[in-house]
Amino acid sequence: RKLNVDSWRNVVKIRTESINAMGLTSDGKLVTAGETWCYRNEDSDLNVGDWSRIRDFTRSHASTAAINEDGTVITAGSNDYNERNVSGFSNIIQLVSGIGFTAGLRADGTVAFAGVDDVNNQKEGLSPGRTAHSRDLLKHPYDTSSWNHVVRLYSEPDMDSLNERLYGLRDDGTIIATGSLYSYQQVISHWTDIIDLFAYYGYVIGVK
Repeated sequence: RKLNVDSWRNVVKIRTESINAMGLTSDGKLVTAGETWCYRNEDSDLNVGDWSRIRDFTRSHASTAAINEDGTVITAGSNDYNERNVSGFSNIIQLVSGIGFTAGLRADGTVAFAGVDDVNNQKEGLSPGRTAHSRDLLKHPYDTSSWNHVVRLYSEPDMDSLNERLYGLRDDGTIIATGSLYSYQQVISHWTDIIDLFAYYGYVIGVK
């Protein structure tokens, strides 16, 4: 599939999905190309044309989240898993996302989380109209409430089964993780002196 990006200028970051692409320009605006995954255009993940002063952004299958100049977060697109419930996000310096969640790294090294199976939603139960996939996600709860000293976040997607994971690199070079297949933590808990991470569909690589 060829996307029309000929008019893009001064782009400093690009995120792509299978049918679209989005870029962040040097003046803090977002440019898009391609088609939306969302069935209702008013909820399109590409409805970002009036956003400005954006510091960074992240994409998932059908949603977009971006960091405003003041460290708050703005979103567009699907909210099937409550991944756009980011009103409490503040002092955010990095964002990552998956099909079912949005996570933000705060300047103090703690992590904000929004998604169908975050700690608060687990206590409240599923809201009416949640899908079977939403129930599946609850089998692999995320809990970042105790995370601290995090300097970078990484997400590992899984388009087929929603078996996603969230990783945090801490300032001492160790890794913490949450989400699907939490047993990964038993392996990576022994990793030390890590400076970067790459996670993708069933594997994770740490760089020393």
